[in-house]
Amino acid sequence: MIWFIYAALTAFFESLKDVASKKSLKNSNEYFVAWALSAVTVPLLIPLFFFQKIPELPQPFWFALIMGGIINITTAVLYVKALKHSDLSVTIPMITFTPVFLLLTSPLMLGEFPSLQGITGILLIVAGSYILNIKERHKGYFAPFKALLK
Repeated sequence: MIWFIYAALTAFFESLKDVASKKSLKNSNEYFVAWALSAVTVPLLIPLFFFQKIPELPQPFWFALIMGGIINITTAVLYVKALKHSDLSVTIPMITFTPVFLLLTSPLMLGEFPSLQGITGILLIVAGSYILNIKERHKGYFAPFKALLK
């Protein structure tokens, strides 16, 4: 049952992070806010560094680290830019598309592909995002997706 508390706390703090990011964009630029989202965790993680032994890291680790870093930096900046230029109610549902992008990156970088249940879950997520923007349907069946991209 502890998982429920952790899940609820994660949802609460994620939404708090989004609101705080949106509010801070009034006084700061998007690059600083994107950097601050990650940098705020550094003081919490540095003490752990002294208690962990660093294992030998194989060559594929460095490739995954660099590629993951590039992808994460790019998405953080684009996400904060989207927060700056749009309402939270429009921007936050875009996060639900993360599993769709993982369908592309995971097989390439890790050789992983989801099961049938995983693909069904991803389709349900995309359907939910479509339904959130269904008011745009009168402009065509792909209009909700175009609204998300806009």
